[in-house]
Amino acid sequence: MKKRDRLADGDATLLKGMAMEIVVGPVVTRKGGYAFDCWTPEEGFSRGYAYCRIEDAYYARNAEMRSHNSGYSDRMIACNTVDEFARLTI
Repeated sequence: MKKRDRLADGDATLLKGMAMEIVVGPVVTRKGGYAFDCWTPEEGFSRGYAYCRIEDAYYARNAEMRSHNSGYSDRMIACNTVDEFARLTI
């Protein structure tokens, strides 16, 4: 079973020994619009820019994931829920 398959099943404990670069949170409603947050072991939690349109927030999130995905797909985790993001970054 691949790492990505196990993560899709919700096995967050696998991340403890995994060399991970970045965790990208889901698009959420925030004062001023829609945004997503990121977390890295080096920099910690970083709040994303608030976009007025939800489509712009999703576009920026996808662009962020693509920019880091070239050659490092096993070092990026895109979370679909706030609970998943919190579980992986605490």
